[in-house]
Amino acid sequence: MDFVLHGLIDWPRGVASRLQWLAPLFARIVVGWVFLLSGWGKLHTRIGAGALGITMIVAIVSAKWGDVDSVETLLGFDETEYLALFL
Repeated sequence: MDFVLHGLIDWPRGVASRLQWLAPLFARIVVGWVFLLSGWGKLHTRIGAGALGITMIVAIVSAKWGDVDSVETLLGFDETEYLALFL
């Protein structure tokens, strides 16, 4: 009887120790799928991002160029940050 009881307790522990790689694999697949789905839309909006980048260049040149006295000032504008994000 002790053998059966011991087997019923140790058998699931042994199976679980052999399959411990399965949970991280499942988590990586699920997270990878979520990243794939969220990134897929970003891949299809590249043309729009390029057009918005050109708009930010025009905004910097037309509205902010008079305020530029150094590279730090140019890089401090919100429009420059948007330009970097779009490109």
